[in-house]
Amino acid sequence: MCGVAGYFGSREIEKSKIIKTLDLMKFRGPDNREIKKIQISQKTLYFLHSRLSIIDLEKRSNQPFETDDLILIFNGEIYNYLEIRKDLIKKGEKFRTNSDTEVLIKAYKIYGSKCVNHFEGMWSFAIYDKKKKILTLSRDRFGEKPLFYLKKSSNLYFGSEISFIKSLYQNNLKINYDKIRDFLNYGYKSLKKDKNVFFKEIKEVEPGNNLIVNFDGSIKKFKYWNPNLKSIKKLNEKDIINSSKNILIDSIKKTARSDVPVAFTLSGGIDSASLVSLAAKKLNLKFSTYSVIDDDERYNEANNINAIVKDIKCENRQIKITSKNTLENLFEIIEYHQKPLASIAQLNHYNLMKEIKKDSFKVCINGTMADELYAGYLDHHLQYFSSFKDQKYKEKEIKFWEENVLPTIRNPYFRKYDLYIKNPKARHHIYDNHDFLNIFMKKKKKFKFLEKNLSDNLLKNRMLNEIFYENTPQVLHDEDLNSMRCSIENRSPFINKRLFEFLFTINPKFYIKNGYKKYILRKSMEGIVHNKILWEHKKWGFNSSVESLLNFQDKKIKEYLFDKKSDIYDFIDYKKFQKLFSNKKFPNHLSKFIFNVLGCKIFMEKVNK
Repeated sequence: MCGVAGYFGSREIEKSKIIKTLDLMKFRGPDNREIKKIQISQKTLYFLHSRLSIIDLEKRSNQPFETDDLILIFNGEIYNYLEIRKDLIKKGEKFRTNSDTEVLIKAYKIYGSKCVNHFEGMWSFAIYDKKKKILTLSRDRFGEKPLFYLKKSSNLYFGSEISFIKSLYQNNLKINYDKIRDFLNYGYKSLKKDKNVFFKEIKEVEPGNNLIVNFDGSIKKFKYWNPNLKSIKKLNEKDIINSSKNILIDSIKKTARSDVPVAFTLSGGIDSASLVSLAAKKLNLKFSTYSVIDDDERYNEANNINAIVKDIKCENRQIKITSKNTLENLFEIIEYHQKPLASIAQLNHYNLMKEIKKDSFKVCINGTMADELYAGYLDHHLQYFSSFKDQKYKEKEIKFWEENVLPTIRNPYFRKYDLYIKNPKARHHIYDNHDFLNIFMKKKKKFKFLEKNLSDNLLKNRMLNEIFYENTPQVLHDEDLNSMRCSIENRSPFINKRLFEFLFTINPKFYIKNGYKKYILRKSMEGIVHNKILWEHKKWGFNSSVESLLNFQDKKIKEYLFDKKSDIYDFIDYKKFQKLFSNKKFPNHLSKFIFNVLGCKIFMEKVNK
């Protein structure tokens, strides 16, 4: 994991600006920072890189990395680099390092920009080809690693973080206030529904895409990955369970490759329990685990966590959620993110990363995307019910759900088993209580929900939209920034092309069974994951209450939040918002809303000042 930044165009950038940008990049790569300036006729190319050393810790693997008229800066990990290296050696390539960086650049030499089709992993990289005089920017399939750019006439600025671009560009960027309004109205699931970010002129290299930048500054975009979602031959349940388990084990094995010690985040749910149990019992890996504990019983997973730790006999540190220094932490992390945090969960994640950093870990493995991959959300049950024509089977599953799942559900939307049976287009609940929150907005917005048609099956289509346009992209973005602020590489074995394409080409009837979401994952973990976790119906989620993080009786927080002169009150009604705080506890949707208001206020006041 590293930081990348660069410029390609007709101007020179002051040395002081280059040094300032490198300084901003220190969190993403504290082990080494370098710059490469290349003069190409009347144009100049700058490559900036900061390194977090994880594979081949020697100086020989520092970047920018040059070989065979190619220059590379790279952020991420190619998990299958050892397998690719063997193939490249057979083709006559020789290596001077043991790094995945050199494997990447050699693969580009042999395969050109199509090298990405051979990669398993996460990446954003820039390669300049001296012979062809082209610059290639690439981003991984699911968008784990960020890559932003700004195009001004024939000048191109790019980087892992928006702050790097701002530093090289030497001008302030205009805040996208429409994005703030949508975030306050609809929440984080709306943020990736379009290609806009919180700054008007900034764009992202889209996941699964390469950008080819020609000498004249023109850009061509190539989508290198279109997921194969065609149904495979009919597989029985046993074959599906075995195949998915083997793919996941292989993914953990490759994801855990590192020349430095590895940590795992551990909640009390099936996702992280599966990863640590497989790592310990099937791969014999040694690692430490870290957990967030909330004393609020709605979110407290301590009993489950303790059961997992005892079962696999791993080291575990539990970090209690506290309201101490929350406001200061938010100031720090939002300024670093250059955007509001997506959710309360992301503040918890940041606090967790800070504790892991104290123990000097550079790599942390987590369970991101398992819910979207295996069907793990409460509304997935309801979408599942609407998918079946077999009435007897449907009635049987609804009965299981009513007996085992319904008693654990608080959200009234998710207590209606026939929500999608009656209305397959029901989507209001995805933008949590938008109609109610609209009361607080000065400029009202009509409900508008955009959804891609990616599958004829309602449940599959919802899951695919969550992966590519709703939950996963925003979570990945925040988790990358949180971990990088602490100089930690964040990895998830569930984000795997083979696993994704396998699970989305099987019969969706296997996603849920006998009232159990994530049935495939649970069944594949029998005899591996502790039974207390394996067959628990309650959905916890990596979350906490806003009251656990923010003490609204604290004079400093009150004064900050209720400053009438703040720009945030151009968006929301001050008096109506203030009345909310007559409540002693907040339901989940209000917790989210209050946190989002606070985040947007900090963002507007701390950014571009």
